[in-house]
Amino acid sequence: MQTDYKISRMTRHDDGRVEVVARIYEGDVTTELEGIVPQVLVTRYRRTRLLRTFTLSLPDLPLAATDAQILRKLNDELKKDTTRTPIAEQRN
Repeated sequence: MQTDYKISRMTRHDDGRVEVVARIYEGDVTTELEGIVPQVLVTRYRRTRLLRTFTLSLPDLPLAATDAQILRKLNDELKKDTTRTPIAEQRN
C-alpha cells in the first residue's frame, strides 16, 4: 500500500502563525476504465481509505513557514508510517 496527504485547510494568521489541517490516505496504483464515451483504461494512484486527520501549527511549523517548509513537514508525516510507502510526489 501507498500513502498520500491532502491539505484540507491552510490558514496564515496576521502574526505569522500557519495552521495546516491535512488528511492522510492509503491507496494503490490501479488500472480502471474512466470516461464517458469512449471509456479508456487509466493507470494511476487511487485513494481507498482515510487513515487519519491531523493539524500542524506552532511548534510543528516555524513562524511564517514557507510552502516548502510546510510540504517538507507533511512529507515527514508520511514517512512515520513504515508499513506503507509514500507516493513518489510526496517524498523528501
